[in-house]
Amino acid sequence: HGFMEALLADAECAGTDVAFRTAVRPGGRLLPGGGVAVEAASLGAGGDEAPFCLEAEEVVNCAGLAAPRVARHLGLPADEAPRAHFCKGNYYALRCPGPSARPFSRLVYPVPERNTSGLGVHATVDLAGEVRFGPDVEWLAPALQDGRAVDEVAYDVRTAAEVYGVDAQRADAFYGAVRRYWPGLPDGALVADYSGIRP
Repeated sequence: HGFMEALLADAECAGTDVAFRTAVRPGGRLLPGGGVAVEAASLGAGGDEAPFCLEAEEVVNCAGLAAPRVARHLGLPADEAPRAHFCKGNYYALRCPGPSARPFSRLVYPVPERNTSGLGVHATVDLAGEVRFGPDVEWLAPALQDGRAVDEVAYDVRTAAEVYGVDAQRADAFYGAVRRYWPGLPDGALVADYSGIRP
């Protein structure tokens, strides 16, 4: 937290305004002389909102998976706004009888294959010494609304299991990827663990 507070202090000293617990709302517009008018709302503890508008010469859109939606809320023309392309990365955990059976004590990154969207299935070791392999690359189909693709974070309308669940049928591909750098991986040693989504 200290590092983040130092970054915040540096930004504020340079003239940056940071608004916590604030949501960007639709209705923003690009200003004729440059800059943007941002429609926003401060979010109260009880769920109440206090709407306001601010004008800025520059806006840094760091909304992560929601960045395309925020760009549209700011009034960016649809053909200039970034499009969302969500990629899911799955992880499998190594199931082994004890610490002595763990093959790695450090990260292992394979040489990435050409023409892929990721760095390859690598080995990670957590603070407890548990080994996980991933992520792979699984491009998600756009969420649909009224038969049309929704170009924003709309995966919250699906069940968490549907979006974040790790498909057990991906295990064969994981065995193949891991055996490129650990040929001795025993059959049945991998178990589906978790996943994450990145833009």
